[in-house]
Amino acid sequence: VAVDADENDTVIYSIESTNSSTGSALVQASPFYINRSSGQIFPNRTLDFESVRLYQLVVRATSSRNASRYHRALVTVRVKDVNDNAPVFSQPEYVFRVNEVREGLQRIGTVTATDRDSGRNGNILYSLVNTMTFSITKNSRGQGEISSLSFLSLDHENQSVYNFVVFALDGGNPSLSSSALVQVIIEDLNDNGPQFISVPKTPVEVPTDVQVGYTVLQLSVHDPDTPQNSLAVFELSATAASAAQSATILTYFALRDLTNSSASIAVKSSLRNLGNTTFYLLVKASDPGAVGIAQSEAAITIRTLSFTNPAGQSSSTLSTSILIVIILVAVALVFFLATLLAIKFNLRRRKRVFELQAKLDQTSAGLSKSRENVL
Repeated sequence: VAVDADENDTVIYSIESTNSSTGSALVQASPFYINRSSGQIFPNRTLDFESVRLYQLVVRATSSRNASRYHRALVTVRVKDVNDNAPVFSQPEYVFRVNEVREGLQRIGTVTATDRDSGRNGNILYSLVNTMTFSITKNSRGQGEISSLSFLSLDHENQSVYNFVVFALDGGNPSLSSSALVQVIIEDLNDNGPQFISVPKTPVEVPTDVQVGYTVLQLSVHDPDTPQNSLAVFELSATAASAAQSATILTYFALRDLTNSSASIAVKSSLRNLGNTTFYLLVKASDPGAVGIAQSEAAITIRTLSFTNPAGQSSSTLSTSILIVIILVAVALVFFLATLLAIKFNLRRRKRVFELQAKLDQTSAGLSKSRENVL
């Protein structure tokens, strides 16, 4: 407010220039206007704290009777910040890839949100939603650091992908927030070994007259790792209790790899000279690239059986002879049953004929008696 000591004289106010805190250049279109009579200053458009925080106005007070009589004053206008900006993430979705871990704190990655407001209004807090596996803390650079909980494991075989939401909340009143999607992909490590499936608990019986190459048994293993980390290598030997049989086992039996997870035990050479013999085999399956225990074993018992008759016939010849005898007996039985049915049919037919003949005889006798009575 300016005062003129002259009587009947008034003061006229005007804004000569406006400078902003963003630079020394004059603001071409001042965001303020001044009441010419009262000297009250008002904004004529919305003021944005994030764009300009301070204005300096040169205000002129001029005598209404004599324009050459005036005075200037410097007026500083400070813009007060309000919470009109929500936090903004640097990207709408974050994808992190980490190796699986059994236990212990695992750093996953960082997310970044910024808020154009200042002070408390621009102070950001992070939180996670839809996850019980990860936590988030704010570091000195204002980023959110995501980590796995130390008492949980990240096991690819149990769960390979996690999806959840991260929120950024400012300190204004009322507070504003924004969110982003987070995906954590757990990369597989070769941390599992192969395990046998369905190992026979009883001896596997093999006739001694089978051909070389005959498949005695097929074995399969399961490795929960991904295919590139689950290559199984098989090895055949004798059990520790029958180590003396090792050379004999490798003479008569061999392993054939079928796939990355299966193999078969096959006859390597003729078994005809073995007779009734029991072999105790040990099959090992291992994963050369696995960490830690990467091997499992399966104990297999094979019993060779010799089927020969006193004349030295082989079991196959003897089986053929038995089959022929069975067929002949069956044919004879069928013929016998057919004969019985034919005899039964003939007897019933003859009985029927006899009954008809008896009826005819009775009828003839009755007619003869009737004629005699008439005569």
